[in-house]
Amino acid sequence: KYSCLLLRDGEYTLRGEKSNSVDMTIRIADNAKVRLLISQANLNGTMQPCIRLGANSTLELELSGYNTLNKDGILVPDTARLIVCGKGSLLIHSTRNYAVGIGANYNDPYGSICLENEGTIAVRSSGDRTVCIGGGTGCGDGIRIRSASLDLNAGGISVVGIGSSIGDANIEIADTDCSIRVEGNETLLIGSVSGSADIRMSGNYRLYSASERTTAIGTMSGSADVLLSGGSVTAGIRCDSGAVIGTFNGEAKVICRDTAVRIHGEGNCIAGFGSVNGACDTRVESGEIRGDLLAGERLLLGNNHSRFMVTGGNIRLFQDCDNVPVSPCGAPLTFICPEGDHYEQTFTDRRATWTYKADRSEDGYLGVWIPS
Repeated sequence: KYSCLLLRDGEYTLRGEKSNSVDMTIRIADNAKVRLLISQANLNGTMQPCIRLGANSTLELELSGYNTLNKDGILVPDTARLIVCGKGSLLIHSTRNYAVGIGANYNDPYGSICLENEGTIAVRSSGDRTVCIGGGTGCGDGIRIRSASLDLNAGGISVVGIGSSIGDANIEIADTDCSIRVEGNETLLIGSVSGSADIRMSGNYRLYSASERTTAIGTMSGSADVLLSGGSVTAGIRCDSGAVIGTFNGEAKVICRDTAVRIHGEGNCIAGFGSVNGACDTRVESGEIRGDLLAGERLLLGNNHSRFMVTGGNIRLFQDCDNVPVSPCGAPLTFICPEGDHYEQTFTDRRATWTYKADRSEDGYLGVWIPS
C-alpha cells in the first residue's frame, strides 16, 4: 500500500475505482515536468493536499472519467504551473481551515493555473478562510479558465471564489459555463479582496452570495479592472452591505460589452454597479443591462464617487437613482423607449463621438439613454 507517490520527469497514468477511495497523495518533484492521466481516481489527502506541485515544476493533469479529491485539493506554489485538460471531470472537497482548492490557501501565493478541460471542475470548500481557485496572491500567468463547466460552492468566515485574498489577481475566464455560490462573513466571488485585480470574462455566469459584506465581481478594498465581453452574467447578493459589480470601498473600472447582465441585491446598503464607499467608473458599450435592488440604501449606479457611462445597449433599471447615466464627457443622459426592434444613432459630446446601438429584448423591451 502506497501513501504517497513522488513523480519526476515523465508521463504517468493512475486508474482507480470511483466508489473506492484511497488514502494517498501525489507529489510532483521540484523542477519536474510531468504529464499525469487520472481516471476514476478517488483520493483522500488526509492532512495535506491530494496533489502537491514542487518548486518550478509543471504538471499537465489529464482528466478521464469522474475523479474526486477529498479533504484538500491541488497545491500550486508560486513558481509552479498547473494545466488541467482532458474530457473527464474533477470534484474537490476542501474541508479544512486554510485548505487548498486549486492553487494555495487563503494566505499563500499561488502559481500559474490553466483549466482547459472539456468536462466539469467542481470545488466544495468550507473552513474559516477559504479559496476555491486561487489563494493569497497570484504569481506567474495568474488564472486562465477555459473549462466547459465550472461549479464552485464555498462557506466560511472569509471566502473567495476565484482570485486572491491579500494580493494581486490576474483572471481570464473565456467560453465557460460558471456557477459560484458562497456564504460567509466577508465574501468575494471573482477578483481580489485587497489587492489589484485584472479580470477578463466571457461565457455564462450564475453568481450568488449571502454574507455580511460582499462584492460579486471586482474588489473589496483594493483596485479592479473588469471587462465583461460576451455571454451573460446573472449575479445576486444578500448582505448587510456590498456591491454586485465594482468595489466595496476600493477603486474599480468596469466595461460591459456585448453581455447580458442581470443584477439583483438585497440588504441594508447595496451598490448594483459601482461602489459603496469607494470610487468606480462603469461603461456600458453594448448588450443588455437589467438591475434592481431591495435595500434600505439603494445605490443602483453606485455612490457619489461612481460614474455610470452609457454609449450603447438596452438598459432596464427598475428604480429611480440619485445618479443617472452619463455621456463620455459626464453630461446626464435622457431615457427614451424607441420604436422598432433596433435603435442606432450617432452622437458627439465634448470628449467623444459614438454610435449608440441597441436591440429589443425577447420580452419586448427596449430602453436607451442618450443625450437630450
